[in-house]
Amino acid sequence: MDRKKLILDCTKVQFLASAAIGVFVNLQKKVAAIKGTLIICGLRQDLMRVFEITQLTKLFKFADDEGAALTFLGYSAAG
Repeated sequence: MDRKKLILDCTKVQFLASAAIGVFVNLQKKVAAIKGTLIICGLRQDLMRVFEITQLTKLFKFADDEGAALTFLGYSAAG
């Protein structure tokens, strides 16, 4: 993929298996290799805690919602 700016919207995610977290890590590595940005948004607090415990908060960027992620990437959330 040639996309350098990615947002993973996790608002509907109820559970993250370790394999899914592995997919996130691999995706982050690929995005970093092309000097891109990956933002995870809409993560429930209990799932965010998993990222904190595993210290993956050092690897990923997080936003509260899609609008905040778009703003972080330099886009207007409205359009």
